[in-house]
Amino acid sequence: MPKRILYFLILLFIFVFSVSSVFAQDGMVIKNVISDDAGKLILINGTNLNHIESTKLFKLSNPDRAVLDLPDSVLIGNKKSIDITDSAISNVKVSQFSTSPNVVRLVFTASNKESLNQVKFIKSENSVILKLDSVESQKNEITPVYHDRDFDSKTETELSHLDNKSAANLKNVKPCPIPAVDVNEFDLVLNAVKFRNNHLTMSGTGTVALKEPFTLQSPSRVIFDLPNATFSYRNIPLAFTFSNGDAIKIGQFNPYTVRVVVTTSNPDNYKTIISPDLQTLIIAPKDKINISELPNSNISSQIQKIDVRKVNAETTVITLKATSPIIHHVKRLYYPDRFRIELFNVNAPNKNIITSLPKTGQFQGIGINYIEKYPTGSSWTFPVNNNTKVDSSLSFDGKLLELVFTDVPVKQVNSVLSSKGKVVIDAGHGGSEPGAQRENIFEKDITLAVAKKVKNYLNQAGINVVMTRSDDSTVSLKQRTVITNDENPEAFVSIHVNSCNAPTAAGLETHWYTPQSKKLAQVVQKSLISSINSPDRGIMNSMFYVIHHTEVPAVLVEIGFISNDSERNQLLTPERQESTARAIAEGIIEFLKQ
Repeated sequence: MPKRILYFLILLFIFVFSVSSVFAQDGMVIKNVISDDAGKLILINGTNLNHIESTKLFKLSNPDRAVLDLPDSVLIGNKKSIDITDSAISNVKVSQFSTSPNVVRLVFTASNKESLNQVKFIKSENSVILKLDSVESQKNEITPVYHDRDFDSKTETELSHLDNKSAANLKNVKPCPIPAVDVNEFDLVLNAVKFRNNHLTMSGTGTVALKEPFTLQSPSRVIFDLPNATFSYRNIPLAFTFSNGDAIKIGQFNPYTVRVVVTTSNPDNYKTIISPDLQTLIIAPKDKINISELPNSNISSQIQKIDVRKVNAETTVITLKATSPIIHHVKRLYYPDRFRIELFNVNAPNKNIITSLPKTGQFQGIGINYIEKYPTGSSWTFPVNNNTKVDSSLSFDGKLLELVFTDVPVKQVNSVLSSKGKVVIDAGHGGSEPGAQRENIFEKDITLAVAKKVKNYLNQAGINVVMTRSDDSTVSLKQRTVITNDENPEAFVSIHVNSCNAPTAAGLETHWYTPQSKKLAQVVQKSLISSINSPDRGIMNSMFYVIHHTEVPAVLVEIGFISNDSERNQLLTPERQESTARAIAEGIIEFLKQ
């Protein structure tokens, strides 16, 4: 069909999107979704498209989007994402929204609601044409996709229900009624949760965002929170099992947070993958990652530009611009502090580009490697300061990834190493709460023995030590935090012994929660691994009750695994207990000197 005739027909059949119903007499098949070279037209072709009598359209905000569902329709091939240039409609996404029943969904992203009302629509026997050249262009906007955890009043309010119970006794996901509010108030409305081939895939309308994951214990599990998100249906929570035996549960944790919990002895084994259309999140074991179902997965992209901008003394913004929409994973790492992004479909740039980037107080360079299984992708590691908070955003067209590095004030420890220094040492469990146990060996006995030795070493260094328990007595978690907050010490250290279903698991780990506690965790863990011949499991961002509710730098140390026969036998020896206590004490002393 000549192009001038096509334009003429479009102008004759103007249809402004409105809320109504879609009915198809026979099944529709969507074969292709393409745009013209000028980005002025979107052509959707297939079969039986002339059976569309009217359209059911609903609109969402932040960003402004129009959602069009085509019932009784099937999309051939993968999801499609069409970027539009010189138009207020920046992107059109097409996906198989559901298969029971068959529904194809189109999502139009715009700079404002008025732009959505200006789209011109025409249908013929086997095609639907959208004309977009009547609207003005928009700038390349971005939306947040990842947040390091904040420690402001809002976060504490969200977690206030934890105050009266141990994190160890919490249910993985608490059923919560979907709020009686307009779904337009949410950034993401999930309408499809699938589990197959060891992949949890969560898709919806809106934009995916993630908070920094954290761990909980008893049992060991890793938590992924999606803020300002909800479900479009009520049959939740949902539960599945990975082939490795790890369990996963998904539910509405509170009215504005969707929570995913993976019960696993290896929290680092799981990755989150964010789709370039910002509407799909994958959670899977790192050796099972498969991005083939995501839009643009078969396109190898290049880095067009890297920009480093110093906003002020505390903030640096780094922008990566790719030639195609980005499929990526983000992870905050500690010990040492760094931030990693994996771009599964973006090639590594020339090293000369990286070395020529200007340095700032928050940006000191990038380490770039390849991704196993995805050699055309690239892994980027950014060393960061101890007190740096990282947030990331992705543009609506998926081509621009922005990282914001901000140094945030951390509560300082106003202490000098002297007889006036004070530390609270907490021997985990006790009395009626024996903790982990194997072969009539109890965690509470090992932790008390080591805690007493830590106290002796600190006393020798002139440090005043307060013990939460000095014998086999029962002390509640709340009592332990009350003691600590009343004493107002320079540091709090809780000593525990780890346990796992896997009998081979072994090693040392230190947990922290509040920002001022991270440095204490780092120095204690470093001291432990330099003194004890046991695997270094690193420091972990965890929400144990006793380190969450204390107002001073606080850590919880796991000094070995009682479930490992060899390590349990070592933990019973005076030599291992002495070396462990000395290492913890030396780490505390080093922290107080800083």
